[in-house]
Amino acid sequence: MGTKISVTIPRFWNFSRQLRRQVGELLQDFPEELRSAAIMAASELVENAIKYGETVDEADAKIEICLTDSELVIAVTSGLVEPSVFRELQVRLDEIRQSEDVFALYVAKAMESLKNNNGQSQIGLHRIASDGQFRLTATYEQSILTITAVRSLS
Repeated sequence: MGTKISVTIPRFWNFSRQLRRQVGELLQDFPEELRSAAIMAASELVENAIKYGETVDEADAKIEICLTDSELVIAVTSGLVEPSVFRELQVRLDEIRQSEDVFALYVAKAMESLKNNNGQSQIGLHRIASDGQFRLTATYEQSILTITAVRSLS
């Protein structure tokens, strides 16, 4: 199979609508549940890049979606100047990966978010793992952060 989309992410919110359409078209021959999960995951990752990403050496944020015979891979790359933010992200991803019940963790984080009421839910990655059934990883190199969500097609 091997279909791929690569798009530069503009720094405005209405890009999400265009992205959702493109992901839906890419996966039009797949079950609705997979399309919905992919649209949600791509939207969450792009929104994070817009909210938290930084411009580094004129490098634009981008999203790549790759569909192979066995998996769907969504990778979002954006600038990140502060290494401590990556370390915090790694702690969050480790917690998700090590959880025996990703849905229960997602619900707990959502409830915690409601109590904190600071305007930032910080539950998008939990939603991708729980509702979307994606495995999440992150890399950080030369002030560039890449978050990758992978879901098996079987």
